[in-house]
Amino acid sequence: MGERRTGRNWRWLLLVLVPLLLLGTSVGAAVVALGLQADLDAYRPVDVGPLAGGEESARLARRVVVVVVDGLRVDMSRQMPFVESLRGRGAWSILTTGQPSFSKPGYAVLSTGTWQEYHGVTMNSHPGHVDVETIFSVARQTGLRTALFGYTYWGEINPAVDEGLVGDYPDHELYARARASLEAGQSDLTYVHLSAADTAAHEGGGALAQEYLEAAREIDGMIAGLASCLDLSKDVLVVTADHGHLDRNNQGGSGHGGWEPDVTTVPLVMVGAGVRQGEIPAGRQVDVVPTVATLLGVPAPAQSLGRVLWGALDVPEDVRADKEVKRAAQLVAYARAYVAALSPETVRPPEAVTATSGSPPEQAATTSGAPAEQVAGPPDRLGEATAVLEQARTRLSESSYAEAFALAGESMARAERAMAAARSRLVWGSRWPRLPFLLVPLVILGLLIWKKRGALLEMLAWGVAYLVLYHVFYAWVFGDTYSLSVFPDGSLPTMWRLFGLPAYLALTIILVVALWRGTATSRAEGGFSGRQQLVWLVEKAVLAPYVVLGLSVAAGLFVIGAELGSYLPPFRLNFLYFCALLQLLWLGPVALLGPLVTWLTTARRRPTSRAVSTPAADTGQASGPVR
Repeated sequence: MGERRTGRNWRWLLLVLVPLLLLGTSVGAAVVALGLQADLDAYRPVDVGPLAGGEESARLARRVVVVVVDGLRVDMSRQMPFVESLRGRGAWSILTTGQPSFSKPGYAVLSTGTWQEYHGVTMNSHPGHVDVETIFSVARQTGLRTALFGYTYWGEINPAVDEGLVGDYPDHELYARARASLEAGQSDLTYVHLSAADTAAHEGGGALAQEYLEAAREIDGMIAGLASCLDLSKDVLVVTADHGHLDRNNQGGSGHGGWEPDVTTVPLVMVGAGVRQGEIPAGRQVDVVPTVATLLGVPAPAQSLGRVLWGALDVPEDVRADKEVKRAAQLVAYARAYVAALSPETVRPPEAVTATSGSPPEQAATTSGAPAEQVAGPPDRLGEATAVLEQARTRLSESSYAEAFALAGESMARAERAMAAARSRLVWGSRWPRLPFLLVPLVILGLLIWKKRGALLEMLAWGVAYLVLYHVFYAWVFGDTYSLSVFPDGSLPTMWRLFGLPAYLALTIILVVALWRGTATSRAEGGFSGRQQLVWLVEKAVLAPYVVLGLSVAAGLFVIGAELGSYLPPFRLNFLYFCALLQLLWLGPVALLGPLVTWLTTARRRPTSRAVSTPAADTGQASGPVR
């Protein structure tokens, strides 16, 4: 009897402790999710310290005007008559953006020529200006006059320009002020940002909405007006975008921010002095700033990772080689500072490098699938980059311009691989201490399955069923995408619609099936035992999603961690990690209230006492009423 009572007490303890444990897990998931979001908002790149400025070179254009059409997709740009006519007069291509593909990070890329991980602006909520050089700061340092017309974020990134209008102004007002500035002809570098198309896509339902087309064509007319103020035999006009847009508004999503091709590819059209005619090979968004700097004869910003889009420029061979060697010197210097900031013991001083003959480049290092030893390649890749750069300078001094140009490109490729290898060492160095977060849950789960095979396998089956149902609701019923493009904001209603509602619908189906299966058993056993078993069934049904989501979180803790460091995570995996954390957050109340509600709603009233007749013991007479 004592053993049975002890077993019953343990069951009662489990009925109480399991919901509290799951609620605590949900609170922990919320803390990690909010921490990751805060880290992304306040992200700071690796501090490489001060860098020497690059060298000026021959100026190719009197002035350069860059028009950034916010949210302009490649296919939409083909429906803008004037922009389409520019393609026939100049060079055009498709550029790939960085991630996250929100507006302010894109503005920073188009200002600095470097990616989000290196300039530090990751979200629209990022505070203040960037901590790296911009094309505006470099131009002003070399004595050029700058102008900027655009939304507030542009002024936060580029606080010092000579003239302009920055704020939450309508396009027509920005256009009028920009046109007046161009007609006055006082600025060497002008950026004009027009945002009505992006607003129309957000509010009108995405890139298939008629409002989006109408706004784009209105902007097309403004671009024609700006071009009329230029002498394209002396000046250069560049038209591009910060990001694209999804086909539709994603039922509340922002329409961009993630990695969909429609979002991360944007048009580039260039026309004017020294610009070739025709399509050029696809490039990257970071290539715009070095190309603009080359046209103006100024060095690119010191942390720029872009290459000059030489396919768009028709310049003499000696000028091209000279500019490419100077650009390579900048990038190699930045790579050396970056690698030294991450792992100073691997960097040899430049004077210790002996020039060697260039060898075929190795395959570019990857940072996502192998330990550092497999991707680091040669131990002194920076030394190789410096040696090849010295060869390029030698060939340039010998007037071997084609060879100098090729060697400069090779030195930049080696410098980029050195940066990738250093980053890989940093990433994997931070992952190995977190390996227990992944191994311990797997070992515990394996032991439990070995000891309680039937019960655990059934729970895992419910967990997998929950996960399948969740994604059916998320992707098929609600039509949401697995990327940052689903976030219009971080509000509670948005988080509920994206992650809470599909989770609750999936869990409801699991609970209904579990209760349906358990009701017959509960009725057969009756009394306390039947109610207890029914409550335990509900707890197991709620616990099942925690098991499979817990494994996802464990993988996320290993790969990404509970906080961000000085590098950005792989955003696809980060999104699934964040998705699992938010599901756990929303499941917490059900984990606590589900068993309690089940117990209360299945309570049975004791039967009322009635008078019954029982035969009298050892007599043939009826007994009296029992009261």
